[in-house]
Amino acid sequence: MEILREKKEPLRMRTLNRLKRMKLALMPDSAYSRKTYSGRLGWLILLVEEDWTPEKALELVNPWENCISWHTEKHNHKHGSSTVAEATAFESVVKHLPRIKSLSTQMWGTEPLVTFFTDCNPLFE
Repeated sequence: MEILREKKEPLRMRTLNRLKRMKLALMPDSAYSRKTYSGRLGWLILLVEEDWTPEKALELVNPWENCISWHTEKHNHKHGSSTVAEATAFESVVKHLPRIKSLSTQMWGTEPLVTFFTDCNPLFE
């Protein structure tokens, strides 16, 4: 989320390998304050090849290329833990997923894989 607020860079798109299946990489995240029980949530959706990982992306010059959708907002509710705040970000991206997935399917003719990447261990397990 910090990259969305601090670095105002243009969108960069690169061509995808048509021999590989495409994937929607979803990355929800949140920032949370224990003092105020509030924070921000956000997410990124990238259109990439099926073997893409965040680790591989960090080796590139621009790791966030092919970002096709993003969102950031202040939490509307007070949360008792950071896990709940992460779950709220996860819920937000899931609400937008059908529309993005349908658009990708119509543009490329095949349904993309969907993979979630999170830094919240309870949601991961």
